[in-house]
Amino acid sequence: MTRDGVLRESCLYRGERHDSEIRSVLAPEWRARKD
Repeated sequence: MTRDGVLRESCLYRGERHDSEIRSVLAPEWRARKD
């Protein structure tokens, strides 16, 4: 899994803004994790 980026202050939760992380995984990596 690779961290591709951060959406800064993109989520509003209980009146406060929080960052969201964007992550990706390649198909071969995904298959290897399921085994």
